[in-house]
Amino acid sequence: MKKIGIAALLLTISVVILSVAGCSDDKNGVDVRPPEDVGKTTSYLFVQNATSGTFTSNGDETYTLTMNGVSSQTIYFSDRPKRDVGQVDMQTFLNSGCFNDANPPNAAIDVLNVGEENDVVIVELLDPVYDSDAATLRYTARIVEDANHSVTTLNERNDGSIPASFDSVALFIDDCSDASMKCGTSSGHVAGTVTCCFCWTWLGCDFKSDCCSFSRCQGSCTNKYGDSYKYLQAPDGNWVDNYDDWEDNF
Repeated sequence: MKKIGIAALLLTISVVILSVAGCSDDKNGVDVRPPEDVGKTTSYLFVQNATSGTFTSNGDETYTLTMNGVSSQTIYFSDRPKRDVGQVDMQTFLNSGCFNDANPPNAAIDVLNVGEENDVVIVELLDPVYDSDAATLRYTARIVEDANHSVTTLNERNDGSIPASFDSVALFIDDCSDASMKCGTSSGHVAGTVTCCFCWTWLGCDFKSDCCSFSRCQGSCTNKYGDSYKYLQAPDGNWVDNYDDWEDNF
């Protein structure tokens, strides 16, 4: 995902707030209907807000991030040229967010009213657990030593730590990270792997249809291992050589 400046970020969030204020459904008072092509040609940033939280060590390289009073929706938006904005039901987003150890998204935990020296930390997010009744959201998090969030000012404000407990907090989650893909034959003989870029969709992390396309990833395989290794392993384990079959086996 390309780097976003703070001015563009604040402008887009303002547009989100104004846009969703006049939209509603019967359940939550907000429009959570997905745009048809979300995630197919555009990289997104996602925002989750809470009234308080904790960030505690698990005794290894991981932490537990707990957010209390969390909103029941996740805000999403993109920068130019599309400038798409909207909201998605929290559990729907978490189910499709690829929060796994192989390819976790980066996120910035931005804590308010704690001082500039300990207000932002960049992490990888894993294993989300959302309780809608209690309005709590819990992640396993790993601190990213070399901050590489898509919002440049959050990287600049990254302190590497935040307080163990805090009040108002915003979580800025990047689009899906790049992933390692196996290159194989139709029978499943694997030659090796290549790194391909993915983006968020309603089904999960998937290929874009532009620069991060299936064919681009496939080309990386054939360029590295030869034309026989044009098959990629789909999420269900089948080997496919075109995007339509990839989606069918998602």
